[in-house]
Amino acid sequence: MKKTLENLRARPNEEKKRLAKTMALVATGMIVILYLVITFTGKSRAPEPGDPSETNTSFIDAIGGLIDSGINSISSQADEATTGFDNIVEDLENLEEIQTESEADIEASQTNPGESGESTQNL
Repeated sequence: MKKTLENLRARPNEEKKRLAKTMALVATGMIVILYLVITFTGKSRAPEPGDPSETNTSFIDAIGGLIDSGINSISSQADEATTGFDNIVEDLENLEEIQTESEADIEASQTNPGESGESTQNL
C-alpha cells in the first residue's frame, strides 16, 4: 500500500486528478446501483395475503413511526419527572411545616417548663 501511494505521488497532477475523478465516479455508480437494487427488489416481491409480518409501509412511514414512539417515550418520561418534582416540592413544604411546628414546641417547652410535668432543672 505504501509503495502504491508513493507511485501515485510521483505521477503528474493531471493524472492524479483524472484518477480521483474516476474513483469518485466508480464510488457514486456503486452507491446508485446499490440503491436501485434495494429499492426494486423490495417492491417486486408481493406479500402473501395472510402474512402479518409483511406490510406495505414505506421507509418514511417507518421512520415516522419510530420518531413518534420516541417522542411519546420522552413525553411520558417528562410527565413522570414533573410528577416526581411536584412530590418533592410537597415534601419540602411539609418538612418546613414540621420544622416550624417542632421549633414552636421547643420554644413553648423552654418558656413554660412546668407544663410538661417535668422539671428542666434536672436536665
